[in-house]
Amino acid sequence: MLALLARLRSEAPPPPYGSSAHVPGTSNVNFPITDPAHPLYFPTAPTKYESPQELKDFLKATERVPVSRWSDDQLQELYKELEEGICKIVVLHKGWHKLPVRILTVTNTRVYRTEGPKDVHLVRTMTTNRDGSTVNGGEGRFNLVAGAVTLGISPEVEAMHSLAENLAELPAFALDELEVVSVLDSSNLQEGMGMFEDEGVKLETCKDERYPGLACVFTVYLYEAKVSGLPAGEFSTTNPATGAVNEWAWEDPLQTERAKWRPITTIIMDLDNTLNERQDSLLKANKATLLRFMVEKLKFKDEAAALQTIAPYLETYSEGFLKSLLMAETDGKFPDSKVLIGGSKGQLFKGFGEYFVQTTPWGWLSVASAQLKLGLEACATAQLKLIGFSNMPHAYAVQFLARLGLSELFPSDKPWMEPRIFGIEDVLPDVKPEKRAFDRVLRQVWERREKLSPGASRHCRLRSSM
Repeated sequence: MLALLARLRSEAPPPPYGSSAHVPGTSNVNFPITDPAHPLYFPTAPTKYESPQELKDFLKATERVPVSRWSDDQLQELYKELEEGICKIVVLHKGWHKLPVRILTVTNTRVYRTEGPKDVHLVRTMTTNRDGSTVNGGEGRFNLVAGAVTLGISPEVEAMHSLAENLAELPAFALDELEVVSVLDSSNLQEGMGMFEDEGVKLETCKDERYPGLACVFTVYLYEAKVSGLPAGEFSTTNPATGAVNEWAWEDPLQTERAKWRPITTIIMDLDNTLNERQDSLLKANKATLLRFMVEKLKFKDEAAALQTIAPYLETYSEGFLKSLLMAETDGKFPDSKVLIGGSKGQLFKGFGEYFVQTTPWGWLSVASAQLKLGLEACATAQLKLIGFSNMPHAYAVQFLARLGLSELFPSDKPWMEPRIFGIEDVLPDVKPEKRAFDRVLRQVWERREKLSPGASRHCRLRSSM
């Protein structure tokens, strides 16, 4: 088309795409995409680098890696990895966007003693390098027996090699079992830098501080091994390849996690069917009370009409009766508008709890068992804060604990404050089990923090005879 227009105008046609000919009188120049002057040019990753300088030239040409800020040691270390086949550099594509990426595969092996105990595994606590520098063992899968997989070598072979390299100097060492339990990509291990696609395969790239600016893609094979002949206590071994001394210890994951727990200072307890013997009849009575309230106070025609209106909300908020009523009113389901929320009849909001206190058949609720009360008293003695929290109205919650004979165990933290008993009005618009509802309770209780004596929580045991 351009050539036809040029002939009609008696102009010279434009040069073919890919040529380096200039168009007379214009600044347009067409380059082949392999020409570095082309705006979409990106260098192809070599299959082999003849020297660290060639590696540096390639990374610099990509304009993606600030290799000029690397030290000579960093460049030499990456070149060594490439030479030994520990990693490779490829260019990943996403549309026109391209990125040089370092790709490598590693193994981590969780080692158990064949002799037991069953759930205790080996962890590296410290590494002392040949130059005297030390590195802490790290946490989780980063403190296990690890190795880098050479290109073309099976991960299982590398796992066995890393076990031998780290532990074979022990005279009685013997590998009894080895199996892969999971394969993880780098998106589960380190901070993501973006997703790219290469031949339809999605890979997550991640940061590696050893080579700043050079994205990397890890594949980690996690193995579990049973090894006999290892010491039962702490020990150390020397890596023959690096001369590094590794210090090892045994770890029980459950005990390790428990050591991270903070001391227990507060116990939040539900009320209905938690501090009393299960009373389904009382729960049914509460629902009947709700329907009567809707008929007597909210002017519903009858209990059937009230149930038809409130049932969908109760499916969402369960025993959050007041929340269900407020949502139904907001949706315009009441015979009268602005009954609970604002308006001249807003006093019904406060009267809701009083109505429940007056109409609940409290005779069905027995005094708390002596065993439960002793357990709660032990918690209070251990300086644990006990909190009663119900989705029922506040007045109902206070009366519930009084009927159980437990009110004195939920005192106020300050003379002018309410006892540590919370109902639905105290956390609206949230309700249990929403996190924000518990946050509202804890913010009020934690205004004055109390120190917990060491081991106090161990003396608090709640056992009900129910």
